[in-house]
Amino acid sequence: MSTGKGELAGGAVSDRHDEVESSEMARKSALLPTSDIDIPIQGNAEESSQASPGKTKKRRRPRLKLLRRFVHRVLQQIVPAQETRSSGDRALRGSDVASDVAGRRGKERAVEDISTSRRVLDPNAPVPGVAGLRNHGNTCFMNAVLQCLNNTDCLAEYFVLDQYRSDLDGRMHAKRCAGRGEVTEQLAVLMKSLWSCCYTSRVTADLKQLIGRQAPQYRGYSQHDAQEFLLWLLDKVHEDLNRASKKKYRCLKDIPGRPDHEVAAEALANHRRCNDSFISDLFQAQYRSELTCPVCRQRSVTFDPFLFISLPLPQCRLRILDVTVIFRDHDRPDLRVGASVDMSGSIEDLRVEIARLAGIPFSFIVLTEIYDSGFERTFYDSDPVSTIREGDNVIAFEARFQNSKSTNRSLASLVSNSSTGSRRSSSVRETLLILLVHQLVDEDKSRSIFGPTTVLRVYRDISFLDLQTVIFKVMAKYIKGGEVTREMKQTPMLGLHIVDGVRGMAYVPHDVDHPLFTPIIDRAKALCTPGGGPSHIKIIVEWDRHLKSSLLTEVPQDRPQEHESVSRLKQFSFQPDEVMLEECFQLYTSEERLGPSDAWYCPNCRRHQQGTVKRLSLWTLPEILVIHLKRFKQVSPTRRTKLHTLVRFPISDLDMTPHVEGHSVAGDVSVVSEGDENIYDLYSVCNHHGGMAGGHYTAYCLNPVSNQWNSYDDQYIQPLKESAIVSRGAYLLFYAKRNPNSANSAKQFRHWVDQMPQFRLQPETPDADTGGSSAKCDMVESAV
Repeated sequence: MSTGKGELAGGAVSDRHDEVESSEMARKSALLPTSDIDIPIQGNAEESSQASPGKTKKRRRPRLKLLRRFVHRVLQQIVPAQETRSSGDRALRGSDVASDVAGRRGKERAVEDISTSRRVLDPNAPVPGVAGLRNHGNTCFMNAVLQCLNNTDCLAEYFVLDQYRSDLDGRMHAKRCAGRGEVTEQLAVLMKSLWSCCYTSRVTADLKQLIGRQAPQYRGYSQHDAQEFLLWLLDKVHEDLNRASKKKYRCLKDIPGRPDHEVAAEALANHRRCNDSFISDLFQAQYRSELTCPVCRQRSVTFDPFLFISLPLPQCRLRILDVTVIFRDHDRPDLRVGASVDMSGSIEDLRVEIARLAGIPFSFIVLTEIYDSGFERTFYDSDPVSTIREGDNVIAFEARFQNSKSTNRSLASLVSNSSTGSRRSSSVRETLLILLVHQLVDEDKSRSIFGPTTVLRVYRDISFLDLQTVIFKVMAKYIKGGEVTREMKQTPMLGLHIVDGVRGMAYVPHDVDHPLFTPIIDRAKALCTPGGGPSHIKIIVEWDRHLKSSLLTEVPQDRPQEHESVSRLKQFSFQPDEVMLEECFQLYTSEERLGPSDAWYCPNCRRHQQGTVKRLSLWTLPEILVIHLKRFKQVSPTRRTKLHTLVRFPISDLDMTPHVEGHSVAGDVSVVSEGDENIYDLYSVCNHHGGMAGGHYTAYCLNPVSNQWNSYDDQYIQPLKESAIVSRGAYLLFYAKRNPNSANSAKQFRHWVDQMPQFRLQPETPDADTGGSSAKCDMVESAV
C-alpha cells in the first residue's frame, strides 16, 4: 500500500503539466463530477495475483487520466488552438506554484487554479484591486496616494507576484538597507489584500503605525500634503529595493562646450551607480537645467533626475484690493475703491493706483488698517503688496493740509472760544496732522469702533481742552442739542490714546499746558519714516458708554460710497479661470530671471551675477509620469493660499514630444523618441478638495482589469464617468506611457491577475521589536 501511495503522489505531481489547457477547458471540467468514480482497470497478471480475492482494486491515477483525456477531446472541438496554447501556458505556471503538493491535493489545487482563472470572468465576482481604505484619522492623504499606486498596474504586479523579493533579499543580504524593508513589505501586504479582495482595516492601520515609526512627521492625526507623502514613500521603497552597491557620487566637472548628450549620459551613469531600483526604473527620468550669465553670456548646463514634474499654474498677475478713502473734507463721504496692482508690486504701486482713482496727490496718502482694537499696521512704500492679507481693512487717509491763510483761519476758528490758546501769530505756529478714530470702551474692557474716521490738522501748542473741543466740533451733528456746551469745553472728558509704536497705554496728558509738545508725541511722530505719507500721529478717542449716551445721539455707521472700479474688478475676479495643461508646461519651460537671493556664481566672471536667466526642460521621460500641479502658493513667510484654477488635462493621448528637448547629432541618436513612445494615457488622479483651513483628499483611478474609472473616497467607492475626471481639485496626475511592452497597456489579451495565487490574511503575529502585532498576507493552499 505504501508503494501505491508513492506512485499516486508522484503521478499527481507529474500529471499537473497535462491539466486544464484553457480557461474554457477549466470551466468545462469544473462542471464534471469531482468525486471518486469506479472505472474498471485492466491490469497485468502479476498485479491481479497480488490483489485481494473478490475485490476490485481502485486506483485514482488512471481514472483521473482517462477523465482528463475525455475532457480534452471534447474541448478540442470547441476551443481554438491559439487560445488552448495560451491557457496551457497559464496552467503550467500555476502548476509550478503547487508542485510540492502530494496525493489527492493535486485535484484540489487544480480546482483552485480554475477558480483563479474564473474570478475575473465572473461578472458577479468582486473586481480585483477595487476596495476602499479605512480612514484612521486624517489619513485621506495617505489613502488617496495608496489607491493611485495600487492602480499603477506594473507596480502592483511587481509587488503582488512577489517580484520584489529578489531585490529586497539581495539588499538585505548585502546589509545595504538602512532599515529592514518593513515599509516595502507592508506595502506589498496592502496590495495583495486589495487585489485578492481580502482587505481589512487592520492592514492600513499597521501600515500607518509603521510609517509613523519610520517618519515621525506622520505620527498622530495631523493633515499632510499628499505630494510630500508620495515623495517620501517612493524614496523609502527605493531605498529598500536599491540594487546599487555604491554610496558616493563621482564629482562631475562642468566643462563648457561639451555636447549635451555626453553630459546627460555622464550624469545618468553617475546617478545610476548609486540609485538602481524598480522605483527608479519606473518613475525616474532626467531634466535639463540651463543657466546663462547676463554679463558674459556664459552658459552652464546640468542634468538632474526627477520623480515627478511640479508644474506652476498660470494665473492672473494682478492683486485686487478694496480700500476705503477718508478725505480731508469732513463733509465729503468716504469712498471705497477697487485697486489692482501686480502680485509682485509694492505698497508704492498701490498708493499710486489709489491716488489715480480717488483724485488725490500720491504724496499725501497714508495707508493703514483699522479694526475694533483701533489702528494696527501702517504700510510704507518699500513693503511688498503681499504684506496686505485677504480681508484686511485697509484705510487710505488724505493727509493734505497746506499752510495757506485760509487754512490757518479755519484752524483758528476751531479754537476761537479757547481761553488758553496761544496769542502768537498763526503764521509761525507749528501744526500737527492727526488721524482720528472713535472707540467705545465697555465696562468689560471690550472695544468697538463707531462714528466717522477723520483727519485733523491742529496747532501743536494747543491745550488739551482746546483739542477736546476740536474733536467735539467734528462730531457736532451727533451731539445732543447740536452744539458744544460750556461744560464740554472746560472739563476733560475724553481719553486720547496715542498709538504708533508707543508701548503700553500712552495718553495725551490733560494736566500740562502744551500736551502735543511732550516726548510721547515726539516719539510717535519720529516713527513716521519716509514712504508712508506726511508726518502724522494716530489717536484713538475713547468713550465710555455713559458719556456716549449722555452727550451723543445715535451715531449711524455710514457706509462709504462705492467707486465704479469695485464692481468692475469684482466681475473680473469672479470670472471662472481655467487653463490647459499645455499652458502649464509652457510656463514650466519658459525662461525666468533669478532674483538677488538666487544669484548664480559665474565661473567666467568669478562673481555672483544677479538677473541670471534660468530655463528648465525635459531631457528624458519615465515609464510612469507623475505631474504635480502646484496649487499651494506661499504668499508670505508664514502664510500660504490655494489656487482653485481649473486645469484641463487629456484623459488619453498626452503627447510629451514638444516638451522634451533633444537635438540630433551626427553619429548619435536623438534622445527624443519617435512614434507612440512619448504618448501617455491617464490612469489615476489624486484630488484635493477645500482650502488651507481644511481639506480632503480623494482619488480617481482606472482599474486595469475592468477598464472602469472609480472614485475612491476613503472606504467609499462609486463608478465614475470620464466627463467628471477633470475638476478643480486635481492635484496629482498619473500617466502611463503607451507602449506595447508596458504592463499598463489595456490592449493586452492576458492580464497578470490570472497568474495571481489565492491569498488570505493570516492572524496577527507578535512583533518582537515593538511588542505589538502585524498583519501578513501570504499565499496559502485552499480548495474552492
